[in-house]
Amino acid sequence: MKGAEALVQTLISFRIRHIFNIPGTGMFPLLKELYRHKNSFQFITALNETSLTAMGDGYARASGRPAFVNVFQF
Repeated sequence: MKGAEALVQTLISFRIRHIFNIPGTGMFPLLKELYRHKNSFQFITALNETSLTAMGDGYARASGRPAFVNVFQF
């Protein structure tokens, strides 16, 4: 099992539904695996890390459910 597969299976097992994400080509293996399970997740994209983290935190606090914030940098 590859790392991207393990991460997606972990998100599914924790019943994560919302993924807050920054676009980038270095994340292609993860995005490819997430696409295979596209009906399991809702994607929210932002262009900077501060906004993205605030959105993920706000969602988790307001809903009481966990969120996955994916910030990738080279």
